Amino acid sequence: MLRSVTCYSRSGKRTGHKLLTAFAEGCRGQVVRNGRRLVDRGIAVFYGVNDMTLPLQRQCIREGRPWIYIDHGYFERDTHYRVVLNRRQHCGGGLARHPAPVPIQPWRSDGSEVVIALQHPDSYRLLLGKSQEDWLADITASAARLTDREIRVRAKPQMPGAQRPLASDLKNAWCLVSWMSNAAVDAICMGVPAIVLDEDCAARPMAGHRLDQLADPPRPDGREHWAAVLASNQWTIEEMMDGRCWAELNSTAGDVGPPAAA
Repeated sequence: MLRSVTCYSRSGKRTGHKLLTAFAEGCRGQVVRNGRRLVDRGIAVFYGVNDMTLPLQRQCIREGRPWIYIDHGYFERDTHYRVVLNRRQHCGGGLARHPAPVPIQPWRSDGSEVVIALQHPDSYRLLLGKSQEDWLADITASAARLTDREIRVRAKPQMPGAQRPLASDLKNAWCLVSWMSNAAVDAICMGVPAIVLDEDCAARPMAGHRLDQLADPPRPDGREHWAAVLASNQWTIEEMMDGRCWAELNSTAGDVGPPAAA
């Protein structure tokens, strides 16, 4: 995978620009501000999904070009960031270099609520082509036909109405439902079964994939290794800057799973 690297930064996104600059330093790449086209056939690197980066990500997928995605980590999200090749989230398989930084609680077998964890509205608009409200209405209506349990909606933590810790919203949870939110990773580690509806989701190996599994959501074995793999595929800014992230990403490139769909 060692080849030229171009990081595509968007003005106004301070965290994103800081991370992309650090990553470029660690792999001797370049940073392009507000680029609307791919500048070469090397590896393209993006932070997050927005109106500028999504068309470039989709072009990489269509043309089979390698690309790297950076976003908040699976754990320790104030200091760690996931860095993934040809996907937006790691598949959860492969080698683990160190254990997960959170305990893995026993699977829960009771609960009176189904918790629906939302993401930023732009995620639905950009990747699904629908509003958050429409997605939630569809999921809520479908879930109500499949279960008599109370349905609780949890907003994304950065959005209004989501000041409660996730553990509070999961206190009486039977299952958590999400499209591809990191809340599903947290819930699974806490012992709450999850259903995730997108294929490019780190929680998918330990979760159900269909709403009709609400009556008996999967509770698979192997969560300790899965969580350790995810923890081994996130890095600090310092580790990006000094090249450790780039070196480890090259050594584990075959572990990330199949490329994401456009």
